[in-house]
Amino acid sequence: MVVKFLRITPAILRRLNHYIPRSTVCRTLLSDPSLKIDHFAKRRIFQVDLLGKDGKAKLAKKLQTMSSSDEARHATHDIVDLLHCADVEDIPLINNLILLVSDPDVVQSRAFNFGVTLIRLYHFLNLPEEAHSVYSNPECLLLFQDATSHKVLMDLMYKNKLFTQVVEVYSMLKHFNIDCVTLVLGALYHLNTPDCLEKAQDIVKDVCQHHVLSRRAIIFVALLSLNQNEPDFALEILKQSKDSVLVTNVKIMCLSRQGDLKSTFAQLEEAVEISKNITRPFAARLYSDTMGEVRKAVKLHGLPEDAMKLERLEQQLSYRGVLSIQVTTSLIERIIPGVEYFRKDTGKPPIINNSQAD
Repeated sequence: MVVKFLRITPAILRRLNHYIPRSTVCRTLLSDPSLKIDHFAKRRIFQVDLLGKDGKAKLAKKLQTMSSSDEARHATHDIVDLLHCADVEDIPLINNLILLVSDPDVVQSRAFNFGVTLIRLYHFLNLPEEAHSVYSNPECLLLFQDATSHKVLMDLMYKNKLFTQVVEVYSMLKHFNIDCVTLVLGALYHLNTPDCLEKAQDIVKDVCQHHVLSRRAIIFVALLSLNQNEPDFALEILKQSKDSVLVTNVKIMCLSRQGDLKSTFAQLEEAVEISKNITRPFAARLYSDTMGEVRKAVKLHGLPEDAMKLERLEQQLSYRGVLSIQVTTSLIERIIPGVEYFRKDTGKPPIINNSQAD
């Protein structure tokens, strides 16, 4: 039996939107369920409905008269309600109230985490500068001691391309959080300087003493190393991740940058073999920037027969639908689904190891 593969041209790929929903590109790095922004949004709908048409205005007017931490201690429920229904115009009032509940006596006596909810509000309203300002206020220091506040704030900064602030917030983190590590390494990748590579290497060395990196974090470091013309370190860090389509593409780019044509061709030949398994049509995908690096390597380091070999391989890869016009730099920004995505039917989250953490 002869199986014919459907050849998908670049024009068809564009019409199909690259097989990736546009909503998964150029957004926050972490998913709303991972940040519990979805829960915040649901609580917000409930709270607005509960307060009624003029309820929020009455609540805000009541809280505007508050001027002491002792008053704030006795009005925590009202403050929580306002946090869950506030809009941009309420932010000045919110900031004043947060200063009152930041008093050590209030922080120690409260059962509610104002800091996390406040940062989620800023994230929901997309107010990165305001969030960073409150976080940086020494008077509010006690509110933001937990890793969750840092994770939500770093994701908000990352979403708005404030990468320097992402690194700054990470430096204040006291306990390991795999998402925070991924975010800071992503920020360093985007800043893309020799100092950033050195900082990333220090973070990797420190984290890997007791923990594992997510796959996305590993790819961020590898691409940063590649951008700084350090393909050797990139290949070394990629050894910490199990193979995936994205990891394979980055590995091929590193081998090409090294001028190792033998290993590069071996990877391309392996992609041809994998593509023969018609039950896994997307198990082998080679992106346009990957093939661009391969062509450069052949042009710089190859012989005429190497160019002919590459041409034959590209024909086979194209025939089997392996070549894609997508680029790694776009795919690396896909939303990380988080543990909720990996939940089993039992409702229990699995242990996320290095092969699963994206």
